[in-house]
Amino acid sequence: MFEWQDRFDITRKCFVPWIESAHPLRDAFVVEFGCGTGSVGLALASHARRVLGVDIDAGSVGVAEHKRAERSVRNAAFSAHTFEGCLAAVREASRTDRGESGRAGCGVDVFMLYAVLEHMTLDERLRILGFADSVLAPDGVIVICESPNRLLWGDYHTSQTPFNLQLPEDVSLRYTSRLKRRAYIEAIEASRALGPEAEHEAFVRWGRGISYHEFELAGVFDRIIGSNWDPELLPCRHVEREELMLARHLSRHAAELPTPMPACFSRCYIDCIIGAPGGRRVRERKPEWRPWSMHTNYSNSVGYTEWDTLVFQRDDSLLSIRLPVPARRLLLGIEPLAGANDLALRADHGELAAVRIADGADRVTRHETVVFERPASEIQVRARSGVGISFVAYQAMDRSA
Repeated sequence: MFEWQDRFDITRKCFVPWIESAHPLRDAFVVEFGCGTGSVGLALASHARRVLGVDIDAGSVGVAEHKRAERSVRNAAFSAHTFEGCLAAVREASRTDRGESGRAGCGVDVFMLYAVLEHMTLDERLRILGFADSVLAPDGVIVICESPNRLLWGDYHTSQTPFNLQLPEDVSLRYTSRLKRRAYIEAIEASRALGPEAEHEAFVRWGRGISYHEFELAGVFDRIIGSNWDPELLPCRHVEREELMLARHLSRHAAELPTPMPACFSRCYIDCIIGAPGGRRVRERKPEWRPWSMHTNYSNSVGYTEWDTLVFQRDDSLLSIRLPVPARRLLLGIEPLAGANDLALRADHGELAAVRIADGADRVTRHETVVFERPASEIQVRARSGVGISFVAYQAMDRSA
């Protein structure tokens, strides 16, 4: 779990550039609904014109205000209300905020929901997504970050025990004493002593994850303009093998699922940026990054490691990347070796490209983007023995691919 400074630093390092790739923050009015102790809101305040944070927990808001004063931040404010009071405070601020033009009532530019949707009931989730739409500026965005995906078997958020998010409530509650996280066990057992309603409330508020289903019900699928597969987020969103497996499963069953299925719903944490209804940012959105399935069907001397990443087994190994649609841009997660690491790429139409990483002695995954002049459906990659590939994504021109 993140400490205050960790979340502040991650927001500034990764989430700020990611948001700004969809909406500039310099003159933005930012609302963080569920601001907690202010680590995210204060990180955004150093880039935005104004930040308003609201939360139902007065203790957390007190910490946020203390941090704001301690850092002498003048363009942020945090306040505690009931859920209804939070809605009212944001609605009033959206009417009275004076934007770049000096006019009041232009709306919220960035509506942030950071690690909060999973702590709401279904009705609250759908309501807050609809409410955010209602207060957005004409080209504003809703930003959703760090909500655990209930479709993946690892529960890194609530119980820290695999499969817990998939269990029905009655099974999960009976299984509580066998889970891993002591604080969660103690909270559920304490609420149980107060009766079934208190136990259910604690169960929901600790967080049960979300999935694409709520977003489909809210009708926002066709307005997602930023994803957790975007390069800006990869430094803080290490690619897990189970995410690639879920992406592959969703692709195989595309005909049975909502189409097009945004790629962001295959990751352990759901992060996405949603444009305003009818807004320019939706009409002009960039092509979506999608993960490649990482198969070796057409490759030579390329194997899998114990971590299910790909490795070049010989100096003459060949990795053949066959994409479902032509793409001009590839994003490679490279696990380099000590010394020079050169990758040679050839597109099916003959174009050549190269990636050079000077030294991989620290064994940190390097993310490199390769751009071809013309779209390609097959790219062949060569590297020296021992170099690994942990992730490949392509920027799909066709969002239904």
